[in-house]
Amino acid sequence: MNFIDLIERKKHKKPLNEKQIQFFINNVVNKTLPDYQVSAFLMALWFNGLSTNELYFLTKAMIASGETVSFHPKYQKPIVDKHSTGGIGDKVTIALAPILTCFNLGVAKLSGRGLGFTGGTIDKLEALSINTDITLENAKKILQDHDMFIMAQTDNLVPADRFLYALRDVSATTDSLPLIAASILSKKFALKTDYIFIDIKYGKGAFCKTSKIAQSLGEMMVSIAKKFHRNVKYELSDMNHVLGKTIGNAIEFKEAVDYLRNDLNLVGSDFQKLMEKIVANILLATKQVKNRNEAIEQLKKVLKSKEAFNKLCAWVNSQNGNAKTIINNNFFHPKHEVVIKAEKSGKVNYISPIALAEIGISLGTGRKVKTDVIDFQAGLYLHVKDNERVQKNHPVLTLYSSTPISSTIIKNASCLIKIN
Repeated sequence: MNFIDLIERKKHKKPLNEKQIQFFINNVVNKTLPDYQVSAFLMALWFNGLSTNELYFLTKAMIASGETVSFHPKYQKPIVDKHSTGGIGDKVTIALAPILTCFNLGVAKLSGRGLGFTGGTIDKLEALSINTDITLENAKKILQDHDMFIMAQTDNLVPADRFLYALRDVSATTDSLPLIAASILSKKFALKTDYIFIDIKYGKGAFCKTSKIAQSLGEMMVSIAKKFHRNVKYELSDMNHVLGKTIGNAIEFKEAVDYLRNDLNLVGSDFQKLMEKIVANILLATKQVKNRNEAIEQLKKVLKSKEAFNKLCAWVNSQNGNAKTIINNNFFHPKHEVVIKAEKSGKVNYISPIALAEIGISLGTGRKVKTDVIDFQAGLYLHVKDNERVQKNHPVLTLYSSTPISSTIIKNASCLIKIN
């Protein structure tokens, strides 16, 4: 089989069969194809798309490129995996996982590190020295003991995705919906969980710029999941604004912990509403409650009793973190901070969530390239959210860092605040 022939076929919108797609993935993993040919093929896919069958064959081949992990029958509770397509201020996983364990559910989660303007769950966990580079056998034991684990992706799970993503990143094909769907589902299906919930972000702070595009991605993934006989549900959430009040790593972990402590005055109301929505949808789908009102009432009880907070602390210790720093609330302690105050009274609007995230990166919250070192204490706190009012000389935005904050960063951050 000649790979150039496959590029030609896709270039002329001709369908590929399973053997042809398997041939492609095998050669990607074995590194027998030059990058320029793989990039040309990916661009042909970007322009001409994939049929449902082609997407199924691609996802199947990507899964088969590595090992798969089963948890049953030893672990007997239903297992949930929740995925977010990435957003600014998205600390949902940290709060959600321990909450779900309070409802006779297990949570098995592979997470990634941040790159660019979106933060990664793994970075937020490593801000508290939680070990996410655990073996699959260790993950199974932690699931058995604590009903949840969150781990970084390993070399043995879906290696094809790692190679393809690296080339998508440098060939302008990261926003291909079929390639996004195959990337997400291959990693989700490598873990034999019972329920998969996908939070698809749309808006100015997401790669899906409209709800219509996000819905197309969701429907695409549901149709492929049916071919694998896997239970996938999706929901859309607005990423036109920062989620919650924080951007960073330790600072976002703190907002999630404040939520689990039931200190809701410290937590963004939009984050609280999204948590209610996601928890209710999962509890309904897993038949843990009869209706949405019951789900929200049960969630409030779990928060008020601190049950989920205690579950988080126990799990943190199981992955070699130090829960005492969480209990004592002393894990966020940046050396430097700058408070930006309102120059006049009025309604606040920030230029864009991505612009705020870029200020965060300049402070050290994320990476521009994979080799960059993160400052886990760096971050932003939004005293005032979009469309909220502020009084003159009251705080709008606080910048945090482990190193002195330059006047350029302060000026750039100030320019993002518009008050009308």
